[in-house]
Amino acid sequence: MTVTPRRYGFEDADRCVQCALCLPHCPTYRLMHDESESPRGRLAMLAALDRDAAPLDASMRTALDHCLGCLACEAVCPAEVPYGKLYDRYHAVTRTGLREPVIRILVSLTRRPRVAQRLHRLVAALERLRILPYLRRLATGRLRRALHLLPDPYPKTRAPHGHFIPDIAPTDPVGRVSLLAGCVSSLWMPDAYQAALELLLAWGFTVDLPDQALCCGALAKHAGHPGVSRVVQAALLKQLPPTQPVLVLDSGCFAETRAAFRAAGSGVTPVYELTSFLDAFWPATGPGSLGQPERIALHIPCTQRTEVGDAQAAARLLGRIGNLTVQPIPDDYGCCGAAGSYLLREPLMSDALGADLVARLGSERPERIVTTNIGCRLRWQAELRRQGLHIPVEHPVETVLRVFHHR
Repeated sequence: MTVTPRRYGFEDADRCVQCALCLPHCPTYRLMHDESESPRGRLAMLAALDRDAAPLDASMRTALDHCLGCLACEAVCPAEVPYGKLYDRYHAVTRTGLREPVIRILVSLTRRPRVAQRLHRLVAALERLRILPYLRRLATGRLRRALHLLPDPYPKTRAPHGHFIPDIAPTDPVGRVSLLAGCVSSLWMPDAYQAALELLLAWGFTVDLPDQALCCGALAKHAGHPGVSRVVQAALLKQLPPTQPVLVLDSGCFAETRAAFRAAGSGVTPVYELTSFLDAFWPATGPGSLGQPERIALHIPCTQRTEVGDAQAAARLLGRIGNLTVQPIPDDYGCCGAAGSYLLREPLMSDALGADLVARLGSERPERIVTTNIGCRLRWQAELRRQGLHIPVEHPVETVLRVFHHR
């Protein structure tokens, strides 16, 4: 029997039985109603590429590049096709994300946190001098896109760093935690990190923060550069103590951080997504209430569903708060269109998905949007601004801190 040689390592694509159970869960298929934009269509393409049965032409590349990597299909697949692994392998083979200069720069900055901090201070200075709004209007192409996705107003500070107390040796190991300061989120939602630090200290935890931002490697990995991903994960492991819990503020960083510790053989280092941790360790003194009634819309990122595996963690946490109404967003929206660097490399698809998500808020607008992912936060902010809706977006920990400030 002649065995057809494989070219790219997509053998697992053959496990797809073409049952179509994934179709209603795929955001791009629901948007486009095109079989090539479905998981099973893309798996058929990968299998054909692997056998050299079809060339990687422009139409096939477009359909494959449109995949968000949300893993909604993997969660419902009866054949347990490891779609995430195939997705990363495809990007490693084609270097999809690295075709865009802006993404190449971002991947490079994940290895150079101090350079990223200097650029952050430069952009913050441009904001203070009121130059950044002019740049947003004058820029063209992908640069214009990148500038419009930046937080507006741009953060003047960065997340707290270097909060490390080496002389304390708590008797309870859960009493001391490390808070991971992510490479992107620590710059673009520093208030959430400050809120997390204040809240954990108020609840009696000893909190260690590394002296610089750390990258989990997800951005480089999903852009098709696994080598950079391994380098930044090694730096992360070197900075974080292996003997105490690690709290991850951003749901998008959770899976890669956990994978890095597991690959290093660190079986004693539990990695928690922050809202799950806060829900589990809520103090016995009672939940407390906001100063006045407030209604928020809670957005559940794809990574919270598929990677963290606890889609209701933030809902449980916020459900403890008095005077707070959580407005559900219909959960069939799929993905907001952020998906790591997707919002930069596939702007039309990302915008279409983002517009659909905002439309699902309905006519009764919430006073705030709450989400656990920095990419989703940027996607929400950009789309809300485009539609002229002035609704702030925050992390659940910021909501909880307002309760304790009121008390």
